[in-house]
Amino acid sequence: MTDYKIDFEAMPWVEGAAGARYKVFKHEGKQIRLVEFTKSLRAKRSNLDEDWCRKGHIGYLLEGKLEVEFDVAWASCPCTEGQATGRMPVGRVVTFKAGDGVFIPAGETHKHKARAVTEVVRLVMVEEV
Repeated sequence: MTDYKIDFEAMPWVEGAAGARYKVFKHEGKQIRLVEFTKSLRAKRSNLDEDWCRKGHIGYLLEGKLEVEFDVAWASCPCTEGQATGRMPVGRVVTFKAGDGVFIPAGETHKHKARAVTEVVRLVMVEEV
């Protein structure tokens, strides 16, 4: 990489799960994705149990509103300074809006499902590959 600029406009969309697509740039074990969810994401899923994601995510919401449901039986909450400490109950839903950062640790205790609340949700995700 010598341009230092990632031209997402020139990249093709890659279809993911129903109602989701992304553009991705990979370099030296890292990737940055421009991700788009639509309200049809949940409507097109047939086996919801298979849709629990166990990957970790770090990102920034550019547009829209996204709900993330955690199916965690009283998992420890990775709280930072200024946040309440404690544990989150089964079925907790966290709502993210444009301008919010997203940090979800990897693993079974943080498995989650995303649902677009607005017609379109766009976010940038930075991940290790």
